[in-house]
Parts: sequence; structure tokens; C-alpha cells
Amino acid sequence: MSAVDRGVARVETAALVCVVAALLVIAVVQVVLKLCGAGLQWMEMIGRWLVLWVGFLGGAVASHQGRHITIDVLSRFARGTTRRVLGVVVNAVGAALSVLLLAISLSYLGQKVSDGAVAFSVGRAEIPEWWMASVVPAGLVLMAWHFAVQALLSGTSAPDKGEPAETAGGTEGGT
Repeated sequence: MSAVDRGVARVETAALVCVVAALLVIAVVQVVLKLCGAGLQWMEMIGRWLVLWVGFLGGAVASHQGRHITIDVLSRFARGTTRRVLGVVVNAVGAALSVLLLAISLSYLGQKVSDGAVAFSVGRAEIPEWWMASVVPAGLVLMAWHFAVQALLSGTSAPDKGEPAETAGGTEGGT
């Protein structure tokens, strides 16, 4: 399971790098075009949507690395079995919340599909909003996966007794 999780994380990281690179290219081209007096509205809209993609892909990568936003005061002081149990609980709650948000995002995506709204147009090609918004549920599925894997790994691995409290349990920044 850990190997699959690392493989998924590699794909996420590659996708994130591609999206950030595309966002940077679009931003630079748009700035140059605006300086020449000819900005393109569709490039502006793609840039806005790509920021959303960066957020959700980055959230998935951060969840894998254990570097997501966290309020985890107790695990800093816990050791051994207590720390492992806290790791399982915190990651399980993260997975559950991701699944809850996934259900909400699927409803949102369903509304976008039924609305038929267009995110942006390039020439005669119209890109539907739901295509661009599909990163929301996809990102939440990936986050839920990473949290679930970390919960399982936290419960099955024995922390090293000499390991500092900040890194015991398999995550760097806590969860």
C-alpha cells in the first residue's frame, strides 16, 4: 500500500509541476501581451482556473508528505503507542472530512454539468466549467486516499523509541 501511495504521489507531483509550468507560461505571455496592448481574456480565465488546480493538486501532495495545515498540539508531546493512536485518529478524521467535502463537491460538480456554463472560450472551442472544476473532487479523493493510507500506516508501524516527537509515526509535520 505504501508503494502505491508513493506512486500516486509521484503522478500528483508531476501533474502539479506541469500545471505550475503552464500557469507561469500563461502569466508571462499574458503580461507581455498586455504590455503590447493586446491581452487575451481566455488566457486570464485559464490562469484563474489553473490556480484552483494548483491548490487541489498541491493539497494532495501536501497530504502525502504530511505537510498539510495542521493543529496537532498533542502529538508533539506524545510518545510511543499514544503517538501512534493520535496519528491514526488525526489521519482518519482527515480522511473522513475529505470524503464529506468530496460529497459536497460532487453535488457542486453536478450543478456545473447541468448548468452548462462555459469556463472560457478559445476561438470557437468552449471549455465547460465542469471540466475545470473536476479537480475539486479529484483532489479530495487523492487527499482522502493519502489520509487513509497514513492512518493505516500509523496504526501498524512501531515508532522508534529514540525518534523525536515531531517525526514519530511516519509524518514530518504531523497531521
